[in-house]
Amino acid sequence: MGLSFQRKFDQKLKDRDDIYLEVKTSEERRKRKGLAPRVVILPDWDMSDEDRYDEEQPKRRSRTSPKKRQRSSQPRGVRR
Repeated sequence: MGLSFQRKFDQKLKDRDDIYLEVKTSEERRKRKGLAPRVVILPDWDMSDEDRYDEEQPKRRSRTSPKKRQRSSQPRGVRR
């Protein structure tokens, strides 16, 4: 039980940048072995891109959120 608890605790503390670097090195190892990639790392991706994207999302949602159409309470096939 001690090891799984420690592993879960460590995962909570991991930084997104650390995870990115781990994935990148793992994919480089796979490439050297001649294995197919499991993920695609974007060529011009910057670690701060994701933070910028997260900041812009609430603005975009409020600007482009479509009005929901009011549905009638009758089933489709029933007419009055």
